[in-house]
Amino acid sequence: MKRVVPGLVGAGHGAGPRRSGPLRGLLRAALWLGCCLLCGTGWAQRTVTDVTGRSVRIPETVSRTATLGGTPVLNSFLFAIGRTEVIANGLPPFARTSYWSMQRRLMPQVSTLPPITGGDGQPSIEALLALAPGVVVTNMRAFVPVLEAAGLPTLLVDWNDFDDLMRIVDLFGEVFHAKARAQEFRGYCEGNVKRVRSGLAAGTAPLRRPSAALLNLKTMSQPVRHLTDWALATVASDNIGRRTPEGQTAMPLETLLRADPEVLVVWSRKDLEQVSTDPRFAHLSAVRNKRVHAVPVGAAPWLTPSAEYCLGILWLAQRTHPERFADLDLVGETREFYRRFYSMPIDAREAAAILAGMD
Repeated sequence: MKRVVPGLVGAGHGAGPRRSGPLRGLLRAALWLGCCLLCGTGWAQRTVTDVTGRSVRIPETVSRTATLGGTPVLNSFLFAIGRTEVIANGLPPFARTSYWSMQRRLMPQVSTLPPITGGDGQPSIEALLALAPGVVVTNMRAFVPVLEAAGLPTLLVDWNDFDDLMRIVDLFGEVFHAKARAQEFRGYCEGNVKRVRSGLAAGTAPLRRPSAALLNLKTMSQPVRHLTDWALATVASDNIGRRTPEGQTAMPLETLLRADPEVLVVWSRKDLEQVSTDPRFAHLSAVRNKRVHAVPVGAAPWLTPSAEYCLGILWLAQRTHPERFADLDLVGETREFYRRFYSMPIDAREAAAILAGMD
């Protein structure tokens, strides 16, 4: 029975029946790689529904996957469900810095794995076909038509709120036959949200909502805006980022200064140093009262759509309501998370370094 690889046959520009030698060789190579992709994981297939509701046919057993787009954060979910070994691609150029060093600690072989994107962040179909993954996982909707045209089964994820993150956990548990571990991880994350809500509800004094902002100072924008909005709402903060119109990525400095947040969360230790020394920020309440904090960074920044978002909620609750979460041991929480879900014991010094953020 003949199998046709979509996107590889009849894709030339006005192609006729004759082709030059180099072009013929390239087409043969592409067809061969496509056949490897289709046949390498066996004939058994199943259908799964991705986070966005798309039905996708994938191999029964997926032993190799490509994480495309937000590679480090996608990797973190695979770390958490104990499926690090299925990651077949290396890190994109932006993630080969010290900021993402925990990726290499959790997955030492990642430095030897091939990249699947160029410096512009666009996918290399040739590299992906050579990798022959059973499935590609991406958060980039624009990539899906190109990947599907090349015959690559593609799962699309989204992350607008906490529920979306839990859908990613469920999806990965189903795709990679790790349902029990995924359910355990989901229970942990949901438990942390309940702990935050219980902590906020406790106490005799009325709950006060401090004004807060989470910003990347390089762009003066909220990273992953909808997820940031969800986090700040969950920890009962008055999110000044909501004063920036939907669709406007940057917050004008004047808006920040006028809003004068009581708590300011920034993206890196460099941002923290800038806020602390730049005279433009000197009169902010958060600066004067030493309530400027850098986001912790492990396998990914804690308030990005990653596995460690579940730690980030605890951290943010303590930073915005220190009086209600004074007994929360974040060093201990971090160590237990790494031991339990990443199978990597870390000591108190290493946990404190994660909590301090990265440059």
